[in-house]
Amino acid sequence: MTMSELWTLPGESIPEREPRAVKQLIGAFFGMLALANVAALVGMTLQQTNFGYEVVQLKFSLADTVSEPVDWVFIGDSTCNQGISPRRFEELTGETALNLCTIGNLTVVGDAWVLERLIDNVGQPRRGVLLSHAYDVWMRDADGLGLIAAETDSSFEWRQSRALRPATFEELAQVAVGQYVPLVTRPESMHLLLYHLIRPAPVRHFDALGFMDAGAATPDRVVRDVAGHLAQEDDDFQLSDINRQALIAVDDIADVPVFIVPAPMAGSLWAHDEIHRRVSDANAGVNEVASSRPGMQVVREEPWLYRDDQMHNADHIDGPTALLHTDAVVAALRGAEAFAP
Repeated sequence: MTMSELWTLPGESIPEREPRAVKQLIGAFFGMLALANVAALVGMTLQQTNFGYEVVQLKFSLADTVSEPVDWVFIGDSTCNQGISPRRFEELTGETALNLCTIGNLTVVGDAWVLERLIDNVGQPRRGVLLSHAYDVWMRDADGLGLIAAETDSSFEWRQSRALRPATFEELAQVAVGQYVPLVTRPESMHLLLYHLIRPAPVRHFDALGFMDAGAATPDRVVRDVAGHLAQEDDDFQLSDINRQALIAVDDIADVPVFIVPAPMAGSLWAHDEIHRRVSDANAGVNEVASSRPGMQVVREEPWLYRDDQMHNADHIDGPTALLHTDAVVAALRGAEAFAP
C-alpha cells in the first residue's frame, strides 16, 4: 500500500433510506432516551442523591404523619437538624419534643411552612417553639425556595399556605420537566447517582424524632470552611425582608411562645471581628421583630462556641457535641423561664 493510498479518503456509499426506516431510527432514539430517563427516575427514587431534598422530604413527611401533639417543636436550618437532640431535650426536661429543622435554603419561610403542616396535622405544640438559624441564613432572600418546595412536595399545597414565597413560572416549568426528564434538569443528582454505583453514599442516621446524628468531627473541613466564611464578599448581613415576614408568620401560626436561639459556631470563626459584625447586624433585625411580638423572645444572641475537633464545619457540630449543645440550649431556656408552669 502506497503512502497516497493511506491518506486517501475512501468513498462512502450511503444507502437510500425509506421514510419508514427514518421514522424507526428516530423512534429508537427517543425510546432509548425515555428508557434512560425512566432508569434515572427509578434510581433516584431508590437512592436520593440530593441531601437537601432528602432532609426536606423527611421533615415534612414527619410533620404530616406524627400521631399526636408534642410539647416542643424545633424549627430552623441544618445547624439545628444535627445540633439539637429531642431525646436529650426530653431527658433533661421531661417534656416531649420534635426536630423539624430543615436546611438554610428554605430560610425562615421553611420554618413557617413546616410548622403550619404540623399544626394542620395534630394541632399546636403544647409548650413552645424553638427556632434556630446560622447567622448567614438571616440575610438570605429565599432564591430557589419555590424549586425546592415543588421538587419535594408534588401537591403544591404550599403555594396557598403562609409560605410567603410563591414559585415562579420558571421553577414550576423546571419541576414539571424534571418529573419526566431528570437527565436534563438534575445533572448533578445524576452524576452523584452514577458515582454512588461505584462508591456507596454515606449513611445518614435520623431518629424517629427527626434528629440527625452527624457522626464524627472533621476538623480539617472546619479550617477550610472558616476561610470560606471570611472570603464572603457580601457586606449586608441584615435580616432580609422575606425572613422578617416569615418570622412574623411563625409567631402568627404558633399559639405558644417562640424562643429564638443562635446556632453553634467554631471558636476559630468567632475569633474574627468581622464575624462579630455580621452576627450583630443579623441580630439587630431579629431583635426588632421579636421586641414587637409579645409571643416571641430572643433567648441568646452570641453563638455557642466549640472546638474545631467537635465540628463538621464552621457551624455544624458532630454527634457527641450535639448532646452538649442540647444541654446548653436547655439551660438557656431555663434562664428564660421557658419551662415555668
